[in-house]
Amino acid sequence: TTIGESSFAESQLKTITFKTNTKLETIKKNAFEATGLTTINIPSTVISIEEYSFRHCTKMTEITVSEGNAKYSVETQGGLIEKTSETEITLILYPQAKSDNITYSIPSEVTIIAGYAFYGQMHLKYIEMNEKVHTIKEYAFNGMTQLRTITLPTSLTTIQQEAFTMCSSLRMVVIKERSNEITNEDNTKIFDENINL
Repeated sequence: TTIGESSFAESQLKTITFKTNTKLETIKKNAFEATGLTTINIPSTVISIEEYSFRHCTKMTEITVSEGNAKYSVETQGGLIEKTSETEITLILYPQAKSDNITYSIPSEVTIIAGYAFYGQMHLKYIEMNEKVHTIKEYAFNGMTQLRTITLPTSLTTIQQEAFTMCSSLRMVVIKERSNEITNEDNTKIFDENINL
């Protein structure tokens, strides 16, 4: 029922297929990190995908979720989202090698952008935020070398460490007028190394 922590990490794994009657429930931390996976289907039985499970999957172009999964789904632009609670929806991952869009609009229901969600994404140039996102976690947009423009919504209250570092093409960050402060709770760099900012 579980794929263990770092089970396939840094392996040459390119494909994985789950049986239709699988009882898989949990994908542990770093399970598929830095593999050669290009696509993966998350079975309907999965109820927990731990952090960094698909980090550094530089060839991944698509994630799908089997019908009937109550916790995970893929929104229309191809991002994996999680119903974290009754009030929180987390954008878990956008495939690193997905190339059919240059603009991504954060879905209207999303409130949290997970750590490494867009890490190293090779093709997106513009990120449009909704007015519900309140937290951007660590390294969320780190290493997006094509990213040029991003707008931070008034709802945003927290940005964690190095969320936008190593975005070498980033030219504009729009911070909408707000009454609240944005907290860098780790007290670490957020936009450092963006040479065109």
